[in-house]
This record gives sequence, C-alpha cells and structure tokens, in this order.
Amino acid sequence: MRNKIALGGKVTIDPMNIELAKAGVYSTLVQKRNTSLADIRNKAAHGNLDAFRDKDVEQMIIEVRSFMEEFFS
Repeated sequence: MRNKIALGGKVTIDPMNIELAKAGVYSTLVQKRNTSLADIRNKAAHGNLDAFRDKDVEQMIIEVRSFMEEFFS
C-alpha cells in the first residue's frame, strides 16, 4: 500500500476521495472529477434515470478507467 489514509466508520467514496486529495495523492481537480463521477454512479444505481444521459455514463466509464490506469498502475 503506497498511501495510508485513516478512514473511520462507513467507508464510502466521498470521505476516501477527500482524504486522498488532502494527503496530496491527487489534486483537488481530480477530487472534484471523482465527486462528479460518483454522483452519476449513485443516480444510476438508485434508478434516477432522468438525472443523466447515456452519454454521461459512457464518459464516466472512460474516466474511471483512465483514473484506474493513472493511480493503480
């Protein structure tokens, strides 16, 4: 493990994202992008289909893959 981030309670995307940005693992711009991607994911998971377009999901998948390549390779 390269980065040790202390997380308490229920671990979700948002607190982990905040702590990684605070620790300098990535920039606040990346943090904001991750927050946006998580919002699309949550809306899709909860069936809020009017809140996004198919293109949004397609772009989300591309950006998540790019994030994974950059930070998990």
